[in-house]
Amino acid sequence: MTEGNLEKGRKIWDKFIPFVELFIDPKINERAHWLEMLKWAATVQGVPVGVPRRPLRALNEETKRQLQKPLEILLSLEREAVAGRP
Repeated sequence: MTEGNLEKGRKIWDKFIPFVELFIDPKINERAHWLEMLKWAATVQGVPVGVPRRPLRALNEETKRQLQKPLEILLSLEREAVAGRP
């Protein structure tokens, strides 16, 4: 919030919160660890970080589908932020 624009910050947070909720939602977290999700997200973006070590595992397809849309939103926020830099 370096711009001092609280309303803009809230709009950005509203887009970001679905991704955060996936990390803390017990319905998802009983099946997937946050590190599994982050490793998948990095790999999808072209950063080959490998699969999690045991006892963790690669994400199942259902969890990947749940993460896809929030990840796309996060990536669009990042692109907007980079484009808006001086």
